[in-house]
Amino acid sequence: MAARDYYEFVVVDRTPGRVFDLLDVVADALSKLKGDPSFGSVLQEAVAKYVPAEEQRQYLELAAEMNCRQDTAGLSGQQCTHSLMSRVRSWDMPNTLRAQLAASLQDPSRRMISPAESRLIEQVTITPHGVIERVGEYEPVRTWSLVVRGADGRDDVYFPYDLGPLNEQALQGSVLDFDSHQPSLPSFAAAFQQAHPQAVFAKGSIHVPYCAWPMPALTTKRRDDQPPSQLNFRTPEGRLYRWKALPFDMPLASRVWQVYVNHELNSRQSFACLQQTTLLVCAETREDAADRIEALAVMGAKHGWSFSIPAPASWLSDISRLGLDMPWEGVRPGVT
Repeated sequence: MAARDYYEFVVVDRTPGRVFDLLDVVADALSKLKGDPSFGSVLQEAVAKYVPAEEQRQYLELAAEMNCRQDTAGLSGQQCTHSLMSRVRSWDMPNTLRAQLAASLQDPSRRMISPAESRLIEQVTITPHGVIERVGEYEPVRTWSLVVRGADGRDDVYFPYDLGPLNEQALQGSVLDFDSHQPSLPSFAAAFQQAHPQAVFAKGSIHVPYCAWPMPALTTKRRDDQPPSQLNFRTPEGRLYRWKALPFDMPLASRVWQVYVNHELNSRQSFACLQQTTLLVCAETREDAADRIEALAVMGAKHGWSFSIPAPASWLSDISRLGLDMPWEGVRPGVT
């Protein structure tokens, strides 16, 4: 049998009545299969393959004068991966945004996305953080991935989960019934300095994935008569993924994360305090700073955590210069 030099496509219209161009859909699929090559590389390949050798230079010169750019320029798969690898999305979703996303989930027409947005969502599912896994068999879908413009003008992906109304009474007396802004980093630093007048301090951070906390995912259930299950989400293309880590967008996720670090780090290390992603490290003297960094590295390795901490020479004795009142935050959404 002769080798095929063509692709076969099955186009599924998931939104009946929506107008689309079949050639645009096929062209976008082919571009994805080729890794989103630039216009110039596609042209050069076509010229080299189909244009006689004596005419190739003329075609390439004309193409250079056109200065053409593909529609997805600036949002190719490689660039999206780079931007998400060095980016952390905000974990604090405003109620206004939560309401807008909930409305989008109810209206299929509002879930329509552009090719660039599709690529951004795809990059979230393949980022090498080990927080998401592909689901091979059908299971009830808990939410969709949606794209929202960030405060810095770049797009981010959100996963709006609705687990029902929050039962405030059920929280009372539970491990989640506490002030989520505690422990206070300035208070911790002041108490340490009072006990150790020669102390020095550093403000650092814990590395977290783009949109999840570095702790195991929790199981949830919609109704009391249903068995617990892990949160999942569906992409606009219909692929289903399950969380292996705790997603930012699960209700009360940031509070669950703080309970976790209070138990695993704050209650066990007298010289360090972690509030959300902001880390305060203390040392009795500057000579002790390197040992404190090493101790945190050893502890973090047990949980798969890593930290950014300034070198000991940069540690400060003046607490007011640490900026502890300005904690590290992810990129907030443009909607407030």
